[in-house]
Amino acid sequence: QKATPAASGKKKKKKKGRKSSTPEEISPDSSNYNPYDGGEITCPPFGDSTATLPAISAFYEYWTHFDSWRDFSYKAAELTEHDTETADCREEKRWMLKEIERKSRSLKKDEMGRINTLVERAMAADPRLKRFRNMERLEKEGKEKEKKLQLEAEEKVRKEKEEVEKKEEAIRAIAEKKEKESAKGKKEREKKLLRKAKQSLRKLTMEAFANPTVSALWNSSLETMNDDVELLCTSLSLEELNDLIEALRDRETLEAMKLVLTVTTETKEGNHTQKKKLAAQRLENRRKAALAEEEKKKATAMKPWSKEELTCLAKATKKYPAGGSNRWDAISNFISNSLQLPIPRSKEDCIAQYNILVATALAPMQKDLKAAPAATAKPAVNAPAANGVEAPAEVKAVATEAPAWTEEQDKMLQDGLAKFPSKMDKNERWSNISKGVKGKGKKECVTRFKAIRDALKKKK
Repeated sequence: QKATPAASGKKKKKKKGRKSSTPEEISPDSSNYNPYDGGEITCPPFGDSTATLPAISAFYEYWTHFDSWRDFSYKAAELTEHDTETADCREEKRWMLKEIERKSRSLKKDEMGRINTLVERAMAADPRLKRFRNMERLEKEGKEKEKKLQLEAEEKVRKEKEEVEKKEEAIRAIAEKKEKESAKGKKEREKKLLRKAKQSLRKLTMEAFANPTVSALWNSSLETMNDDVELLCTSLSLEELNDLIEALRDRETLEAMKLVLTVTTETKEGNHTQKKKLAAQRLENRRKAALAEEEKKKATAMKPWSKEELTCLAKATKKYPAGGSNRWDAISNFISNSLQLPIPRSKEDCIAQYNILVATALAPMQKDLKAAPAATAKPAVNAPAANGVEAPAEVKAVATEAPAWTEEQDKMLQDGLAKFPSKMDKNERWSNISKGVKGKGKKECVTRFKAIRDALKKKK
């Protein structure tokens, strides 16, 4: 690099009133003061006023990331006044070299700061960059203006569409209102005409009832005739009432009232027939529903229990021990919800399957008891499962348990617990309690009592 006033430490005086140089006024060699002139690195040209933006950007990009190759060690040695040749020892020489290196880095930093300042000022004053920035700004403003106009046009179209929809909605609302008013007016007119027709029928029948011959048709009971007339007023439509009134006016009094009596009889028969039909239809629907439910239960009962269902049954019988309220309903719901069965198992199915498992497990034990009454037989754990499905271990454990308690036996146990208080001797107390429980021994009563007590504790 060539020596410059800034590099030599001398300050250059600024001339007042000096204008910034344009690209044409800058010397062609002014941008080549600092680059390395070894021939390996070439600095992009500064260019003139016709240079393109990529060329200008390449020039400033080079100088923004420029790294000076100058060696400031000689200058640093002069400034620090350190001569390594005059060092007394190796440690002093190392110290001198470190000081020279530190000063050299400081000088290089100052030099790079000078170059960066020069690049920043050149970029700020370059009219070409200003022109490109202005063009970019105008282009950006144009795009924003175009986008704004597009949004305004879209907003205008949207508002026009909303106005059209509002007008159409208003027209529809007015049309619906008119239609409702028209329907309401028509309904009111029909009600009014129906009311007049009923009044005319009542008036005609009342006038005719004054004739003894006519009153004899209803056994001289005005109340019976009024009931018949009200039945006609309630059952007949407006057109039917008008036709009846016209027919009554065209006939003589007696014939007219006979016609009223005939129409009344037909109406009663028709209403009775309709009621019978409706009742028969309801009974038929109930019968079909009952048959469908029965078929569904049969299909569920006939379906063999899977291994998963048997396992779930075992878990449910342990979760809901005997003695709890609605035990088998809870077991049925537990199985259906756990396995997400398409056709839920009813409580009757669960009870039947549980009894089958218990009977299957206890059959060998009963056989052994018959063969040797004095011996104590154990239930066969490996008894075959129902429906040809091998029962899991949980099911076998449940099957070997004692038979389930009935509600009657639970009631007997509760009565015995209330009758014989806990202050009594335990053996005597439970012996007395077991005597009052049909089909259960003392040990079974104690086990049952503990199971109920544990179940109540778990609920708390």
